[in-house]
Amino acid sequence: MPKSSHLISLPLMISLAACGSNEAAPTDCSGNRLPTAPGEHDAKLTWAAPTTKSDGSPLTDLVGYRIYLGTKPDDLEQAIEICSPSITSWIVTGLSSGTWYFAVAAVDSENVESERTNVVSRHID
Repeated sequence: MPKSSHLISLPLMISLAACGSNEAAPTDCSGNRLPTAPGEHDAKLTWAAPTTKSDGSPLTDLVGYRIYLGTKPDDLEQAIEICSPSITSWIVTGLSSGTWYFAVAAVDSENVESERTNVVSRHID
């Protein structure tokens, strides 16, 4: 997929604690409902939506995000497509035991992807 320097980088945080939420459950690009609170084998990722391109101009064509994940920080081989720019939090479910690493990239209407966030991790027992 094309990379772009015109989208800014996104700060990424990971939530390790399970907590309740009154928010409506988001859906993935296939329309499947996702949980609103992380469980024992889940990781909740949160990021801030970019509003400007790296040149300072307004970012008006953001269409979603890609969450990259894997068990090696330098080889995030799996991706989750998020088809809404308003979703800035996601629960990755069903993670097996071990340490998981995550990064997020913004995607514009031409399928151009921003630089990925810094990699964050979560250990699953």
